[in-house]
Amino acid sequence: MAARRVMASSDIIPPLFDKSRKEIVNSSTIGIDFLGNALSNDLIYEGTRLKWCNDLDSLKAFVAEVLNLNGKWCSPGGGSKRFTSSNAELTLTWYSGKQNTLLFQGKDGNLIRDGCVKFCQTRDGVMKSSCKQVQTLSKNSELQRDLIAPNILESEPTSISRPANQVDVASQVCLDIIGDNSNYLSNCRCSCGVLAADVEGVKLDITILSNRIDSIANANTEYSHKDKEIDRLRSELSIEKARSEKLESELSLFVKERSLEIEKLNQTIVSLENKIIEHDKSNASLKLFIDIDQQRISKPQIPEQSNYKQSASPFAAPMNNNNSKINKNTLMNKNNRNGHRNNGHHNNSGLNQCKSQNVSLQPFISVPVNNGDPESVPFYDTNRDLQNKALQINQIANMPEKQPISDWIGSLPLIEIPIQAKNNQHINRNTSNKLPFPKRHRTKPPSYRTGHRHQFLEWPSHLDIVYQLCKRLDRLNKRGGGVCTYVRKELKSSVLKSLTFISEENFHQPWINVQCQKFKSLIICVAYRPPDCPLHCFEHTLKPNYMEALVLNKSIVILGDLNCDGLKDNCVEYKIMDRFLNEMNLTQLIKSPTRITDATQSLLDVILVSSKSIVYRSGVLLTSISDHLLVYAELKIKSPKQPSQYITARSFKNYVPNYFAADLADKSDCLLSIFDGDDVNAKLNILNYAIQSTLDVHAPIKTIKIRNRPCPFITQDLRNLMKERDRLHQRFLRTRDIIDWVNYKSYRNNVKRDLKKAENEYNSNEVRQHKDNPGSLWKIVNRLIPSKGKERQIYKGDHKSLANDFNQFFSSVGENAARASSRLADTNNINLRESIESVVITEINQFKFRAVTCHEVRRVVLSLPLNKSSGPDKINPRIIKDCLPVILGPLTEIINCSLRTSTFPLAWKKAELIPIHKEGDHEVPSNNRPVSLLVVASKVCERLALEQFSCYLTSNNRLSSHQSGNKKLHSTETLNVFITDTILKAMDKKKLSALVLLDLSKAFDSINHQRLLHKLSNVGASKSTVNWFRSYLTDRFQSTRINSTLSDPLPITYGVPQGAILSPLLFCIYLNDLPCASYNGDLESYVDDTKTLLSFPLTEADTGIKNLEEDLHKIASWCCENNLLVNPDKTKFMIIGTRQLMNELDVNISISFMGKILEPVDFAKDLGLLMDSHLSYDKHISNLVSSCLYKLCQINRVKNNFDKGTLTMIITSLVISKLLYCSIVWSNTTCTNIKKLQSIQNFACKIITGSKKYDHVSPLLQNLEWLTVDKLLYFRDAVMTFKCMNNLAPKYLCDMFEKRSCIHNRSTRNCNSIQIPLFKTASGQRSFAFRGASIWNNLDTELKKCTSLKTFKSQLKEHLLST
Repeated sequence: MAARRVMASSDIIPPLFDKSRKEIVNSSTIGIDFLGNALSNDLIYEGTRLKWCNDLDSLKAFVAEVLNLNGKWCSPGGGSKRFTSSNAELTLTWYSGKQNTLLFQGKDGNLIRDGCVKFCQTRDGVMKSSCKQVQTLSKNSELQRDLIAPNILESEPTSISRPANQVDVASQVCLDIIGDNSNYLSNCRCSCGVLAADVEGVKLDITILSNRIDSIANANTEYSHKDKEIDRLRSELSIEKARSEKLESELSLFVKERSLEIEKLNQTIVSLENKIIEHDKSNASLKLFIDIDQQRISKPQIPEQSNYKQSASPFAAPMNNNNSKINKNTLMNKNNRNGHRNNGHHNNSGLNQCKSQNVSLQPFISVPVNNGDPESVPFYDTNRDLQNKALQINQIANMPEKQPISDWIGSLPLIEIPIQAKNNQHINRNTSNKLPFPKRHRTKPPSYRTGHRHQFLEWPSHLDIVYQLCKRLDRLNKRGGGVCTYVRKELKSSVLKSLTFISEENFHQPWINVQCQKFKSLIICVAYRPPDCPLHCFEHTLKPNYMEALVLNKSIVILGDLNCDGLKDNCVEYKIMDRFLNEMNLTQLIKSPTRITDATQSLLDVILVSSKSIVYRSGVLLTSISDHLLVYAELKIKSPKQPSQYITARSFKNYVPNYFAADLADKSDCLLSIFDGDDVNAKLNILNYAIQSTLDVHAPIKTIKIRNRPCPFITQDLRNLMKERDRLHQRFLRTRDIIDWVNYKSYRNNVKRDLKKAENEYNSNEVRQHKDNPGSLWKIVNRLIPSKGKERQIYKGDHKSLANDFNQFFSSVGENAARASSRLADTNNINLRESIESVVITEINQFKFRAVTCHEVRRVVLSLPLNKSSGPDKINPRIIKDCLPVILGPLTEIINCSLRTSTFPLAWKKAELIPIHKEGDHEVPSNNRPVSLLVVASKVCERLALEQFSCYLTSNNRLSSHQSGNKKLHSTETLNVFITDTILKAMDKKKLSALVLLDLSKAFDSINHQRLLHKLSNVGASKSTVNWFRSYLTDRFQSTRINSTLSDPLPITYGVPQGAILSPLLFCIYLNDLPCASYNGDLESYVDDTKTLLSFPLTEADTGIKNLEEDLHKIASWCCENNLLVNPDKTKFMIIGTRQLMNELDVNISISFMGKILEPVDFAKDLGLLMDSHLSYDKHISNLVSSCLYKLCQINRVKNNFDKGTLTMIITSLVISKLLYCSIVWSNTTCTNIKKLQSIQNFACKIITGSKKYDHVSPLLQNLEWLTVDKLLYFRDAVMTFKCMNNLAPKYLCDMFEKRSCIHNRSTRNCNSIQIPLFKTASGQRSFAFRGASIWNNLDTELKKCTSLKTFKSQLKEHLLST
């Protein structure tokens, strides 16, 4: 017979979690047989908790096989195990140990928990009886297993699933049929006997199944009764629980009241004890004086060199007679700080005071030291001094005093505490208010240091209530000394272990992360540099840790004693610290002395902050506990709410470009009338009316309130999660139950993780979608990268009055500057010429405007950037581009009419100014600079006029070669290369170079219109062209806008329009004749930045200074004649030369300029390059490293939002380009500066690749195809040399190089090489002329033969990468 298929319980009852349906099955469907067989007795329900009474492996099997869940197990700590499901919203935590508690969390956890609880409640009763019946029936059924047909057994699951009454009817029918044919089957001699046996087996099976169904039905009935009983018990339990909570609240209130009473009693006891101690001390002092008087009467006078070691009494007092000699050592306090000996001078103020006033000496205490020799120190109350110190600490930490932490939550105080105790005063080990020293220091405890003192200290016990020890660092290899940090207990603090250590040179730097409530945390470092610590610790110890802390994207505060006197600017220690501050963008807050003695004062204690904007106030507090004063800083951690702000602009909410262009085309009759007549103002009015009237329908002008845009990545699901998190938090605050706390923490962490994930996904999608659109991509980049955001200016006064005041000031700036220039000329007796020499140019060689074509107008309009603001007509470039097919013909006609009639339209002469705050009070007009907004269509006309006029000036060589601004192939770098090469060549000839950087105040605003028009005619402009420029400059009006309020318009009588396209060219023409005068030195300009350079030998310094003053007088005369104001106060004078020549130069050298005496400065900034007196560029590199590091830290905060390619593009554009600015000028700097720049490039490389701190950089650079800094400098030098050799650079640079073939006619192998200039010293070899010639001669021949700059760059880079 075929074997019967055994029926499993899983065929009848589904598991708790169905994988295919990914949902929890209703707990009511849990079968007793299934759970009973699977769980056995391991799952127990006691009270309100579920327990698992087996090992972890059995629990894992239960979760995987019974609950059918997949996921990961982890160990969060505390002996607990946590399971997080991946196919259900469930978290299971098992607290192993004595409790063995199972905790179900999540949306699906409650359903599973209810099913397990139901099983445990019914297992001991119903399940046992059911299991016994099933076992009895199964034994009887096994007797007939082989007699039952397989096809009948296969139908068992189906028959079991029927109702009980239906099964009974079916079994009765079968029994009736079998009973009627039983006699026939028994008398049959064939195989009917076997069939009869099978029929009997079927009967038995039917009976078994009937009994089993009856038992299951009875169990269900019992379940219903049990459920009612459970509901009743639950209701009683809830009532008892509410009663218990009420009793607990009453009990807690009673305990609080009793605790307050006990605390008051303790305070009373402490005050009484203090009074008793004070009385005891006063009695002891009186007794001491009595003993001293008795000794003075009974004993002889103590000799000068008396040894107190053999004295039986612990106290001794020298006699105070006028004839007696006072022991100087007994009056000196020898507890000088280790390392601070005040240059060997002892503090004898006490002795001098006693000698001068002839007062009686106070008693001294003899304290034994380690070597056994006595030492006399002043006797004073140490505990009282420490209590005073503690009171001062509390006053600073609790700003304002006696207020809870909720009252000063908007600020966070930081203090650096200098503590002084009696020298060698050991801590009493029996007292409870000592510092928590380790056991190994019990015999000789180390000293404690929060500020500057390195002696032993007894910490007041009442401070332990407010503060807790966060981190301590003990000095290495020396007895005593160290740093210790205490933090208020209300603040969350953690030690950054990877950054906290003591270097081999004993540089202390504990780094701590501190957080106040829910505000953003900050990093605090308490640093100490002993006097014997070398100064390179700033570069090699503190700087790497600071750069590592910057990656954490938090504000950083460094406070402590760095032993660099901030009051001495010339000392080496201060210079090195100041260089470190500049490179790391740190600000030093303390400005007053922190250590004051009778002879000296110094600033040793500092507070350094990474962002000064977070500082509310800082300063120094006077204390008597140490010779170092206490420094403090109060930080702002809560920003104030800004009021609402409104702007007036067009609303493009319903704007559709095609509909706008179609409606504008419907006004074709109006637009066609533009081609009639020659009045350009009437033509422009028609065009403006057509555009404005149509645009007011599609994009009306509205006053809009500036609102913060809703966060785009927060979805409704995230909002629901946050609401649930808040609900769980409120529930925990009510119940204070550990389970509610665990649930709240789980939801809180999930919300944080989901918010961060959603933000990153949104930003990544934005970057991915706009990757091919540079404009949109950079908008996203500027939004994501944090920057020094300027606060919105809030104007308190009447906006209309302020706007009129601002407009009055801006419109009169040019006129006031011209008047000041005239007054300056009168003061310095400068004779001014009223007329300008005219240059006669034939009419055929003069410039005249020609008519423009529609193609030219279309090209200029399409090249307009879309990010430019609209002018007074509220029409931005986007609108002009949208309607260009309609207005192209009329706009071209208006421009040609303007050029033809020499008339610039009046509507295009209106400007709108926006004040931008510079510094100081923002409501003072002089503290703001104006930004001019012009009509967009006027810029199209100006661009076309500029292209025609500048082409004429360039082709006819009308502009001076000494002006490098606004010229093709010219830049600030090329001019700086020319200036520095001139200086280096003079240094090679052992000459000094005097450089004067002139400052022209309001140069663009003070241009005289009549003189400018005369100079236009001198450069070749025809009469009609001059008339067009006259119309362009005159009858201009401007208004100033503050928020949405516009001032009354005022005329402009001086200067060229700010922000106009033609203004730079007009200014260069205005300065075109400045270099025409005969000068002793060289005069060069870049737009309004003008400088004069004169070289002279050291022996002819006086003559050189006179020649320089003569040149400056000529420049000042020219400026006054042309109404340009020279500001002598901002003019910089430098003398540059080798160190040997500078040391021999007279220190009193100076020049006289415009009534001012100009002293030479050590360094000055010119065109973005910081030049020093030796051209070492140390200061420039230091500032460059600081700026690049700041930008890299900003990018590092948001690097996860960009892919590798986009991140490389961002860093290359924002950091590497700044790093290489004017590199051809300073690439001859020292190797130390090159290493600093290399560290910046390494940091940038690690940000892109995501590598760790100690990963090697060379493979990363090769992966990015980046050249190292030294190769990058070589690359840029070679590229500039290639430009000079192919006439792609200014003429003054191309003339530096000369081929050897131009020197001789011999055909040699190196005839195409550059003749290397001869220099005697290393200074001359630093010049670009020498470096460029050497680089070019060493290049491969194939590189020299490149015909295009692009090909040369690519091949040279490949060559450098392969080497």
